[in-house]
Amino acid sequence: MNNTFCNVTDPMIQICDNVCDCPYCQDESQCNGLIYGKICRTVGSLQIEPPLEICNNVTTCFREGYLRADELGCDRILPDTPRCIGGEVYRRKGIKKVIPIFNYTRCSAIEWSIKTVWYGKAISNRLGTPYCLNYIDQTNCTDVSKIAVRCIIQGYGYSSVSKAMVCGKFKRRFCLDGMDVACVNADKDCSLHKHQLCDGMKDCSSGADESHQWCLIMTEKTCFRNYR
Repeated sequence: MNNTFCNVTDPMIQICDNVCDCPYCQDESQCNGLIYGKICRTVGSLQIEPPLEICNNVTTCFREGYLRADELGCDRILPDTPRCIGGEVYRRKGIKKVIPIFNYTRCSAIEWSIKTVWYGKAISNRLGTPYCLNYIDQTNCTDVSKIAVRCIIQGYGYSSVSKAMVCGKFKRRFCLDGMDVACVNADKDCSLHKHQLCDGMKDCSSGADESHQWCLIMTEKTCFRNYR
């Protein structure tokens, strides 16, 4: 793998934390035995193409003898193929193009670190750019470590919603029962899911989620916490 633009052994780079620190998001490309994006050949070396670079009408990848490997299969949508309007191609060109959802594009990292540099420029314009314009690719995750909640999603049935979409800057409501937007502001700098309160795990840097007023009135009754 060519990591010319990013040294993934750098202690400042956090691996598989759902935040892209590298320009090609190499630090989030191989997590828990799964690959996010496509490994392809560019200028004689192997490089990862992050999901937002796939099916975006821009050719940057050569793989297995195919030029445009990052665009391969993007126009072949069968009746049972999961699909959506492409997010990156819409951001760049304002085109609402239907693209297939692949396993290697589901629930990928969509947050980019402010320290990430793309061709010499900060890539703040990539922050939150989803593979799908409506972020539906952030549901039905294969990697259970990326799942925040499970619920019924209209048109998709019982499924999962990724942690990136729950109680953060990219929050959307997918769940019919609103489980993915059941958020609490533990302090001014920490918004989190209500099921993360008083669970014995410090999620806010201040520890406010474990010292919240609700923690003082807990009973001995138990319940199922949906948030993973």
